[in-house]
Amino acid sequence: MNKIKNLDLGREVLGGTLAKVVMALAGFVGTVLFARVLGPTTFGGVGIVITLVKLFDKPMAGWGVAGKKRVSENPDDTSQILGAQILGNLTWLSVAALGTFLFADLVVSYTGLQRAPLFIVTLLGSVGVFSTFQSLLKGHGRINLATWIDTVRSYLTTPLQIGLILLGWGAGGMVFGLALASAALIPVTLYFLGAVPALPGRELLRSLWSYAKYSIPSTAFNHVYNRIDILILATLMSPTAVGYYDVAWKLTLPVMFVAQTAGSALMSKMSALDAADEATNTDIVNTLSFSGVLAVPAFVGFLLLHTEVLVTAFGSEYTSAWPLLIGLAAYRVVATQSQPLINALNGLDRPDITMWITGTTVAGNVVLGVVLTLYYGPVGVVIATFLAEFARYIAAIVIIHREVTPFSPVSKPVVQQIASAVVMGAGVALTQQFVTVASWVDLGILVGVGAAVYWLVLLSISKQLRTTLQSAFVGMPIDLP
Repeated sequence: MNKIKNLDLGREVLGGTLAKVVMALAGFVGTVLFARVLGPTTFGGVGIVITLVKLFDKPMAGWGVAGKKRVSENPDDTSQILGAQILGNLTWLSVAALGTFLFADLVVSYTGLQRAPLFIVTLLGSVGVFSTFQSLLKGHGRINLATWIDTVRSYLTTPLQIGLILLGWGAGGMVFGLALASAALIPVTLYFLGAVPALPGRELLRSLWSYAKYSIPSTAFNHVYNRIDILILATLMSPTAVGYYDVAWKLTLPVMFVAQTAGSALMSKMSALDAADEATNTDIVNTLSFSGVLAVPAFVGFLLLHTEVLVTAFGSEYTSAWPLLIGLAAYRVVATQSQPLINALNGLDRPDITMWITGTTVAGNVVLGVVLTLYYGPVGVVIATFLAEFARYIAAIVIIHREVTPFSPVSKPVVQQIASAVVMGAGVALTQQFVTVASWVDLGILVGVGAAVYWLVLLSISKQLRTTLQSAFVGMPIDLP
């Protein structure tokens, strides 16, 4: 019996989200520390290296998504799928290493780091491989556990990087610290996966490729989609516009934690249910019901406190970024709904549809982004991103309506979240009459009032949320075997 069919989405999502919050704290501290110690040139070069790694690892990542799908259908095939993943990783690492060293001069010139080719291959062989094994663990429905392992990796990475930098390794300290931490957690991930790699059969390889031939380009499209705004602004506008966009992007990123974790869990459960020919619509609706639980109040909060947040966090020179902050907050609300739907389609064994939806979204975002940026400036690219994401959301709804019936994209809990956010907004607006933001303390008071009002109202009116939280807290935070 495939136990993934009975996966407790609430517990996995809550545990995974908590892990993402803890992990984000480590990332933020590390970014600030190393940006100061290494200086903008070296730090920027490492950033370019990591960006290239994230681009070059897409065949491995897409193969990992295919493995996640197939292992969730039949966990008994885990050993063969793990073997196939290792073979795929080794094959692509060989190709990537050959290409990187053949074009070493170009890579060095582009990054400004003499050892950049070595850095790229090292990170592909550690971070890239770690991520693919994480995909298989998530395929077993253990999103909570996988995310906490990733969090441990983050907290191991920073001290390793500090130690190597103090030893005089410079950029290599950042790269090899991350690589060592990732390599150290690979055996841990494999231990919890509970399988010994086996040579995959032809039928299994054909099954994996039938999925991977769509999931590989989809992961590439998603990467481009997440970075296209920066590229458009860098080409058409100024570095200042890129800076405005970047701070707005980072401020709104945490509201996606629930949706990201929920989407990953949903894919695994949908896959198991679909393979058993069982109903899947209830889990889709339940996931969408709470994916935006952070994004909805955050949007209202940024509407009211956009200037205060930007000035307090980054300084008065970032005041002009407020339209981008509000626009990206609105985009995040839509994305919390569309991303789980895309994961649901992947779980329904339709990676071909998600590939075409994402590819079309990227193309539309590029065209709209260029046109609207030329007409309206930096805010134009945000408008384009919102419209592209909304189109992706509608397309996913239409397709899932055809694949799964009945299906309602807007549930009662979503309406309750909107109502609670409106009440929260009123409470924050009233508090603003008595509190003027001049420091982190003042901002904290307003944010604290908003959070308290939102959650008190939502918990009081949403029985489904109370039930979900009560169930999710059982056995938290990590599901050990």
